[in-house]
Amino acid sequence: MESVLDGSFYKNQPSLKLNSQVVTVTIGKNHHKLSEPVHLTFHHNEVGGQRLMKANQEVICVYWKYEGKESSWSTEGCRELHSNQTHTVCSCDHLSSFAVLMALDESQMQENVALTVINHIAVIASLVCLSLAIFTFVFCCSIQKANTTIHLHLSVCLFLAHFLFLVGVSRTEKKASHCLNCRVVAGLLHYLFIASFAWMCLEGVQLYLLVRNLKVVKYSSRQGLRRRYLLLAGYGSPALIVAVSAGVFPEGYGTNTL
Repeated sequence: MESVLDGSFYKNQPSLKLNSQVVTVTIGKNHHKLSEPVHLTFHHNEVGGQRLMKANQEVICVYWKYEGKESSWSTEGCRELHSNQTHTVCSCDHLSSFAVLMALDESQMQENVALTVINHIAVIASLVCLSLAIFTFVFCCSIQKANTTIHLHLSVCLFLAHFLFLVGVSRTEKKASHCLNCRVVAGLLHYLFIASFAWMCLEGVQLYLLVRNLKVVKYSSRQGLRRRYLLLAGYGSPALIVAVSAGVFPEGYGTNTL
């Protein structure tokens, strides 16, 4: 039964695996609700003498629900009371066939090597192009103007965000010492990408001012937003957004696997 009724029968999720034997509990033909819930203890499956269950892994107590010609696993009337690496205790208010499903950890899912390689190549190519753009904006004095300042800082923010993503996204060690580092990296990525959007918005404002003043005699492309206002809006507003986000929902930075 365990090899046939796998996790794909639960909301069509193939990432779930059956982590116990299928147990059927009946009293005659009575499958109706009970006056008091029944507690069932399931021992986790073993492969090569080792339990499939790992720490901090999600388990789901389910029963086999008959729905005409189609049947599937369901959690209605069942809930988890206790779970550890060896067994899970489920509480159900009716009798049927029961089992425990295990949600695979993200690190256990098969990684698409080709997609990972393509992703790294694309990010590295972006870093090379952005570094060339930064070099051009800094050392070519003939193009120094307000628009160049915006393009320079936009390129810097994107370069730092891509570089941080490249070196930090693969560090998924499950250690307490990495928790703080994970939150810092997530916060910096949040800040840098918001700063990139802020500089894009400033570019739109600058273009609007340029178009509005096309009819002005002796209009200079250097006119528009001043540099100090550009820096304040480009870096100050993202910092405020990240500070508010971190204060309201600090758990949003980082995951259990980082």
